[in-house]
Amino acid sequence: MLRKLLLSTASAATVALTACGGGGGVDTPPIDNPPPPPPPPATQYRVTGPLDAVQAPVSSQVFGQLESATDGTPLKALLVCADNAINFDALDIADTIANALQSAAASGSPNPAALASTAGALNSSVNQLANDLQGMLNALAGSGGCGSNGQVVGIAAGTNPLAGTPLSPLGVQMQGVLYNIRLSHPGSGGTSLSLDQLAGLTALLHSGMDAGVAGIAPGAPLFLTKPVAGGVVSAVQTMLRDVDALVLATSQGDTTAVRAALNTLLADALANSLTQAVPLSLVEQQGGQVGAFTGPVLSGSQGVADLFSSNVGTAFTTAALKSALAGQVTPVIDPIATQVLPVLSDQFILSLHDLSPATLGNALNQLTVLLGPVGGVGQPVATVLSLIVGAVQSGAGGTTVCPSSNPLLNILCGL
Repeated sequence: MLRKLLLSTASAATVALTACGGGGGVDTPPIDNPPPPPPPPATQYRVTGPLDAVQAPVSSQVFGQLESATDGTPLKALLVCADNAINFDALDIADTIANALQSAAASGSPNPAALASTAGALNSSVNQLANDLQGMLNALAGSGGCGSNGQVVGIAAGTNPLAGTPLSPLGVQMQGVLYNIRLSHPGSGGTSLSLDQLAGLTALLHSGMDAGVAGIAPGAPLFLTKPVAGGVVSAVQTMLRDVDALVLATSQGDTTAVRAALNTLLADALANSLTQAVPLSLVEQQGGQVGAFTGPVLSGSQGVADLFSSNVGTAFTTAALKSALAGQVTPVIDPIATQVLPVLSDQFILSLHDLSPATLGNALNQLTVLLGPVGGVGQPVATVLSLIVGAVQSGAGGTTVCPSSNPLLNILCGL
């Protein structure tokens, strides 16, 4: 009942701020609304915490490689936004809560009191997340993205950049809550919202994304199967569900639920970054080896999440926890970064090097061919998986890989 009341209150706040716009979505905010206040100096909001050990290598070694491979195409903006929203914004929310639990353990403070102290930092994280979600919508429209200064590139929240496209329902469902967050501007230089109010906003982000994804199915039934774009949208949908659960548990001071939500968020964010936003699930499907990548990645990601959630707020110092996480995540990321992505990136470059017209739709079509059936006219002569396996087994990277005790490389060595 309390959850329903919070949602109702948050929905009412959205309607009040956007007048007739609301969560159902109009293409522009009503003209009788005043414009939002000028933003403070543009800086990207980031949190330092134990999950830096995960965020840094995922960003530089994984997303960074594909961003380089897609440079000059609309796909790069989408990958940058995915890195920002899934890997940084969501895990920064987790880091803020982890830092509070770590401080409480060090000082002997009650955990519920520590959770209540996170509201200030979470205001800024929710604001940054909203910016990057709007940037993602712009990137999907091929008209902007996520700026390195933390600001939206392209159309500001309150307008649907996907209007007139099969993805329009996604923009319609998200624009109300994103505009509400833009107006209130939680965090530095803006409004200070309570944890209950923040939980209401994350619930609306979650429900809006669910409704938007469901809404695009009739007009674009195959969209979620598209390389990169479909994986990013699917991963963001899961991330918003997990963030909602975490912020709600934090607002209720429920440390047991917080630990469970931290576990789920980290496991999903890591696995989906590595197999969905980076389309390794499609690579293994094309090669007829489902589980070759997703099996070891899911298991490894869960191991990282279990280590984190079982030790945060205990005897571990933050430095020790960060070091332990680095040791646990390296075997998950390293084989993908050093053996898999160099081959996949080369194939991306070959597919996208002469992109004309340089639209997101055309880029997705080229990657759909790359990861589609093989052997026919105009189709690839070999699966991307076979190219990766060949490089691994031959030691093409300059070092002997096989045999390997790493779970993912062991599979590739045996194919």
